[in-house]
Amino acid sequence: MQLTFRSKLLAGQLVLVALVMAIVTLTLDRSLSADLRGQLEERLLQQALGSASWINQNRHPDKLVTRLAESVGADVTLFDREGAVVASSLGQFAGSTIVGGAELVAARETGVGRAVRPLGGRDVAHVAVPTATGLLRLSAPLSDIDSTVAEMRLRLLYASLVGVLSSMILVVGMSMLVARPLRTMRQAADRIADGDYDVELPPRTDDDFGKLAASLGTLASQLRGDMARIERLERVRRDFVANVSHELRTPITAIQGCAEILMDAEADPEETREFAEACHRHAQRLGTLVAGLLRLSRLEARGEEDVVVEPVDVTSIGRRVVETARARAQQPELDIRLDMPDELIAAADPLAVEQVLDNLVDNAIKYGAGGGVVIVAGATEGDEVVVAVRDEGAGIGEEHLGRIFERFYRADAGRSREHGGTGLGLSITKRLVEAMGGTIDVESTPGIGTRFTVRLPRDR
Repeated sequence: MQLTFRSKLLAGQLVLVALVMAIVTLTLDRSLSADLRGQLEERLLQQALGSASWINQNRHPDKLVTRLAESVGADVTLFDREGAVVASSLGQFAGSTIVGGAELVAARETGVGRAVRPLGGRDVAHVAVPTATGLLRLSAPLSDIDSTVAEMRLRLLYASLVGVLSSMILVVGMSMLVARPLRTMRQAADRIADGDYDVELPPRTDDDFGKLAASLGTLASQLRGDMARIERLERVRRDFVANVSHELRTPITAIQGCAEILMDAEADPEETREFAEACHRHAQRLGTLVAGLLRLSRLEARGEEDVVVEPVDVTSIGRRVVETARARAQQPELDIRLDMPDELIAAADPLAVEQVLDNLVDNAIKYGAGGGVVIVAGATEGDEVVVAVRDEGAGIGEEHLGRIFERFYRADAGRSREHGGTGLGLSITKRLVEAMGGTIDVESTPGIGTRFTVRLPRDR
């Protein structure tokens, strides 16, 4: 059976608590026993030293040891210099000689002797000190100490059990507090793994769990955004493939039809010329479409790397674009004006700026009202150079403005193809402007006209 994190935490904490309690109990048991024995020996020593001085003047040792034993609460034994028992509160040792007592030997050599030996089936602590006539020894059994230690052991055991039980309750509570957010985050992670990125984990604390929850929530949000972008890109890709297929089919079909007619040996020379011109026209459209696709793909792949930014006189480029447009338009009733200061310096790519203005002016001419005014204006605003191209054409419906810069998107598809448009001009224009670090936006009112505004960084 696989243990959960909560079970592992609980087991680990209980083992740790039990180990700590065992160490504490064992240490207290040993230290308590040693301290009690030390206190007993010290008490016997102080009593022996206090009694030794006046024992020397007493001529009735039997009565003395009895009274002394009652006074100090210990067994008292008097020895002569040879180690023979002169008197004992126990009575049975009188007249016997104890030679090998360690406490007696130490008392003769150092003045104080201590020893613990079994006596009468129990451990007895002995303390001996010298007197004028021999040695005085006080003896006390350790049974009282053992009883006290046993009682303390029992109390420590009870305290340990209480401590373990209290720790269990505390650890269970802590494990629940720890496991709950982990369980919530695990469930959230499982949902994310199953593709459900709509996960919200508001952090309830400022600790590591709260930070982990916040990170997981951020991850889910980023994945949700990434998946939305991927789905959007997939839709764009499908639309792109469909649009390219459609745009290529028309000129290819036309070229194929013209070629079949030209293959007819009996075709009229005038018709042959017309069909040859149609083939050439569609081939040019096809070439323009492919060139636009290549340009757009290069801009999307390389971005800023495809432009060279340098100081550029936008007025000079605007003047050249307007003059070229006037010659190309061949519409006497169309008024193409340039409204710029004598010098307007931007930090941009000169070729890109010229292509942007040429695309916008060409767009204004194609979709104008067959006359009217096209104005190319420019000025500086703060750190930017602002160029606007405005026409008095049919305008663009509000529902189309949000998609006007998409590839192959046409507000009026029929009219666009009538003028030879590929649906790539504004997409290329937007990419060029962004590659130069600028922005482009459009304002339009149906029946009044359209205004494209380009903002480029000003050269300093």
